[in-house]
Amino acid sequence: MKNYSHELSGFLQESTKYIFFAVMFFSIGIFIGYLYPYLFKGMLDSFGRMAKRLLQQNMYGLILSIFIRNSLSAFIAVMFGELLAIIPIIAALINGILLGTTISYVNQTMVILGLLPHGIFELPAVFIAWGLGIRRGVWYFQKGPSNYSFKELRNMSLRIYFNIIMPLLLIAAIIEGLGITADSMF
Repeated sequence: MKNYSHELSGFLQESTKYIFFAVMFFSIGIFIGYLYPYLFKGMLDSFGRMAKRLLQQNMYGLILSIFIRNSLSAFIAVMFGELLAIIPIIAALINGILLGTTISYVNQTMVILGLLPHGIFELPAVFIAWGLGIRRGVWYFQKGPSNYSFKELRNMSLRIYFNIIMPLLLIAAIIEGLGITADSMF
């Protein structure tokens, strides 16, 4: 077990520059969304309609829906990053744009307070997912020998997904679902 966790933490540590790029694209998205919110109002409205549909569920359905939606999007970012890293980069940018646009229309303190409890778990999970997807996408362009074959890179990314990303997303979904349910009671 110690070797397994050591292997995962080593792989994750080797992926930090790709995770940093994911955070960078997310931050660029926030900046764009905040500066030009009028360009993304339709996207924000569409996201709001989807959120309203989610809120019509009971607490357990809400938590499960949040977890499934986030897990699926993280899985897609990890697995389809091999398409030249386009999907995780677009996901990071779009999520950043949505957050930046939201911040421009709503009280920033309220956005931060709304994100903080579950974001502590969700943001690292999605940053890791996007970073692994980017790493898989740029594998094609690496010069010289790689530490991992394409198959090994996929397998290690999946191990990180199931052992780190999904548990973080589950915790985040529980906190977010409980927070939303509690807010709707008042």
